[in-house]
Amino acid sequence: MKKLLIAGISLALLYFFVTHRSDSNASSCVRSTSPDGLYIAEECRLDWNHRDNPEYVGRVYDAASGKLIARRTLQTPVPQIMWASNYVFFQRGGDDDDVVMLPPSLYDRINALYWRMTQWQIKQGPSEADSDFRPETLSISHADTDQVMKKLLIAGISLALLYFFVTHRSDSNASSCVRSTSPDGLYIAEECRLDWNHRDNPEYVGRVYDGASGKLIARRTFSTPSPKIMWTDNYVQFQIGGDDDDLVMLPPSLYDRINALYWRMTQW
Repeated sequence: MKKLLIAGISLALLYFFVTHRSDSNASSCVRSTSPDGLYIAEECRLDWNHRDNPEYVGRVYDAASGKLIARRTLQTPVPQIMWASNYVFFQRGGDDDDVVMLPPSLYDRINALYWRMTQWQIKQGPSEADSDFRPETLSISHADTDQVMKKLLIAGISLALLYFFVTHRSDSNASSCVRSTSPDGLYIAEECRLDWNHRDNPEYVGRVYDGASGKLIARRTFSTPSPKIMWTDNYVQFQIGGDDDDLVMLPPSLYDRINALYWRMTQW
């Protein structure tokens, strides 16, 4: 049921979104799909009315929504588009590879949202402070009617809002990124290197997203890279050493707001 739900939502969004874009002067394109089917990359030749000196462009799309993730201009054709677990690079040989980091896909965010909605803590007996206390998955067969309806309502509202939110943002000059998901799956943080046309003196940017909607929550700029992204209950910390740590307080997530709205509506 989980796979069917995600597949159905992805196909429905695919129907409504523009599935592909191309430059009006593109005369030929080579396309490749990621091994997991979540992304589409293409490399196109741009004639620009001077066929003797063509340019090439590489683009990466989210396969489910059709959203353009990144665009790169290349001076030489791409022999091969290669995929890894978290990036795609247009291989042109030597040190001239152009890397595009892959943000969390629409499928990944729906999957995280589904996982979160099925994690219901049973608070009968031990408290959360008890070291033996663990979240448990509450199956429908053991749930009462209110909990089942709560799950269905949250799922419907979350997926409806997910359709309308901007799925992701990325800096066009980001060359490499490190990502981390909060322990509860509600937030996604990333730290990216920005070249800004001077590779010898790069800058770094940290961003935090709502895990369900993909909405950008905060953006921080650093002069040094972050060795580690750390999470607590109410903030994320880009740990860059000494007193230079940059904290981002986490607002109530989309899931938390829907949960609070449901609670409020049922209090009569």
